[in-house]
Amino acid sequence: MFANRARGAVLAMAVVAGALAGTTAVQAGNTVGRADPVAALPAASGTYDHRWQGHDRAMSLYYDGLGTITLYDGAVDSEQWNLTWVRDDDTSVLITLRDRTAITGNGLGGALGTGTYWRAGLVTAPDNQVTVLHFTRGTQAMSDPDAGYFWCAPDTYGNSALCGA
Repeated sequence: MFANRARGAVLAMAVVAGALAGTTAVQAGNTVGRADPVAALPAASGTYDHRWQGHDRAMSLYYDGLGTITLYDGAVDSEQWNLTWVRDDDTSVLITLRDRTAITGNGLGGALGTGTYWRAGLVTAPDNQVTVLHFTRGTQAMSDPDAGYFWCAPDTYGNSALCGA
């Protein structure tokens, strides 16, 4: 039982660290795999101003373009930030960290700072067809299911395995 929890904690740290660094998420040391490969994630329609969550993370986006985000690295280390979000184009928004409001333990080891941003868009999860928010960095494609990481809004759209445990 302890080994499973430890492996889960290591996996969670790898996923968050990989996503923050702009790399492909990992699962048990490998690229995320699916029984039925997904060529591309279709865009979804909806609104962004909701409470979003995923494994080791939580975020609230408010209608006025402000919000908060909390990212964890395991059970002890975390950072909470105020953020802004603005429309980037017809299919995405830019989410930008503004000021850190809390840190516990070692935080995220300096991986985040004022001005850190992600491009995010609503896509349809292939596992159950719910709307999820897809965070990407740099040149990662919003339609690429193996790039970036995902957030679910369970109260609004439902949950997906893409968002983690």
